[in-house]
Amino acid sequence: MQIDFITIITGDIEQSVRFYEDILEFKLLQRIEPAPGIKIAFMGDGGENKIELIERGPVVIPDVPLVSLGFEVENMDDMREYLVEMGVKILQEPHTLSNGTRLMQAVDINGIGLGFVEEVVQEEEDLMEF
Repeated sequence: MQIDFITIITGDIEQSVRFYEDILEFKLLQRIEPAPGIKIAFMGDGGENKIELIERGPVVIPDVPLVSLGFEVENMDDMREYLVEMGVKILQEPHTLSNGTRLMQAVDINGIGLGFVEEVVQEEEDLMEF
């Protein structure tokens, strides 16, 4: 398993995007607004390093760390079982987004967030249009 991205919670996503573009020369890869009041920007350095910036606006989500490490996993259920066996605190149980991607949030012993993502693998026949 390797780190896929680092998440940073920000109060001003536009200011954060400018910082990473202007100072650290990251490029904006994608912007999404998955829900009212939530803005997300993915930034990349041109290599493998990615940052996810999240502005939550008035949305309050308790116990969510301001910085977290994101990991891509092959099987979310196996990862959850392993984390529980190891005594890791689960903040948000695995759940599935509308596109099929599964997410889970945990926290390490230092309070750093651990995000886990299981990407959807679409079968070739699912990709064909009729």
